[in-house]
Amino acid sequence: MKRKDMFMNEVILVEEAMGKACGLSIPPRFEALELDAVLEYLRVFRKQKISVLVKHLKEEETGTFLIETAKLVLAICKDLGEKTYQLSWNDTQDKVATDLSNSFPELFQAVNAEIEEADAYEEIRYNMNKSHTRQLKGITALLSTPQEVVEIKREIGRKSREMQYLIDNSKLSMENKEKLNKYRKTKYEESLLRINIKFEEEPVKVLYYRSGTSVSVKVKLSKTGYSYREGRGKEVRRNKGTDKAEYPLIISFSYFEDFLSGNGVANEDILVDKQSLDTFYQFGTKLSANLTPKFVEDWYNYDCPDLYRLSSNKEQGLSWIGEPLPHFCTKLVEVSWSSTYVNEGVSEEEVNKLIKGREHTGIATELTTMLKSKAMRLTGEADALEQEINEYDEKIQKVIQENSSTILEGVAKAFPERMIHFSNQPADFKINDDFGLDCGYINIRSKDDVYTEKRKMLSNVFSDVADWMSISLPLYSQSTTLNKVQFDVAAQVVRNELGIELFAHTVMD
Repeated sequence: MKRKDMFMNEVILVEEAMGKACGLSIPPRFEALELDAVLEYLRVFRKQKISVLVKHLKEEETGTFLIETAKLVLAICKDLGEKTYQLSWNDTQDKVATDLSNSFPELFQAVNAEIEEADAYEEIRYNMNKSHTRQLKGITALLSTPQEVVEIKREIGRKSREMQYLIDNSKLSMENKEKLNKYRKTKYEESLLRINIKFEEEPVKVLYYRSGTSVSVKVKLSKTGYSYREGRGKEVRRNKGTDKAEYPLIISFSYFEDFLSGNGVANEDILVDKQSLDTFYQFGTKLSANLTPKFVEDWYNYDCPDLYRLSSNKEQGLSWIGEPLPHFCTKLVEVSWSSTYVNEGVSEEEVNKLIKGREHTGIATELTTMLKSKAMRLTGEADALEQEINEYDEKIQKVIQENSSTILEGVAKAFPERMIHFSNQPADFKINDDFGLDCGYINIRSKDDVYTEKRKMLSNVFSDVADWMSISLPLYSQSTTLNKVQFDVAAQVVRNELGIELFAHTVMD
């Protein structure tokens, strides 16, 4: 940028401000930069505003504007001291921008008006695109009657007229209104064209069926040819049954989704046969039309991997992200080393099949607990159970508080070299709990089986209730090393006072 109408000391001032704002020990050379680059180095405005400023700044006021900006930036940097990085924070930028707006009111009035116009234009265009995308999702090969076509065209026309009204009554310039209305008409015509195309197009029909004890999918594409990925040919075969005309292909379920994707089939163009299986089950690569004894036995033998229930989408429902998937997938059971998750949608029939002959296992306990929780939610017994659980925890917490000095003494004996005393009082100390990489938490539980089952039921009813106890230890620390020792002392106190056995496990952060 040229130094026109600026003295050398003023150029140095601007360069100093650029360096301070960016934390550079050697500031950039003023003459080597364009005006927009100088403004970017000063860190007051974002790129959108800089581009508009450059357009509106008159040549004769550019030097004055840069000098004023540099002075404000240097003043802020002086106030911030070593915290110059805060110059990029919104409140600091806003202060400088406000001061400049007061000094150059006409300039910023024009700049802000253009930016507001551009933002309003982009917002309307964005909403138009969003609405158009939703419309296209609803225009599918499942359109089957002329009446459906008439109705969807009427709805799209109504939406287009609503958008036209919004545009015409906005505060945008006539030029921008004309541009948006032209864009609106283009999108409207695209929707009408898609309706005509999709009405002529046959939907892709699928039928989920039992194949032995497993599940496969019969498919009829809307085109004659098809392709499959190299090495997956054995998972696509010709249907030789009596329904081969209706469903020419049979696809292994494990390859079904990839097959559809590879052949350009959109989810919204799929019609699921009403004769399809309602539900079937999967873990890993194993599938079963039912929770058969053999399938359940295999699930246990594989150490209980995540178990899923799959449901064919016969009613053209939508997933939680608004997709009309051909089938929905629900995780029923997830078993980890520390806990077992059971979906609240699990049925009594499914539970009975999963626990038959294994009623003594921890998984069986979790499954039956979920059923009890669901029943409790319906009968309104949860509040009474919550009170009972809280009273149990509070009883233990009270004993821990009353014996806090004993617990702290036990911790002090375990770590005498880490004690930091503040006075002669025995409890007036802290412990250096920096043991290295042992940051985490300790979860305390009771060995009382009745309490444990009730607490698990409560956590199934209320998502914010953990399945470990609401107990805190006297000395707060995130050191698992320290908390293990502290818990051992507290557990002994509770055992002596109440006869309740506690245990705990730590979780690394």
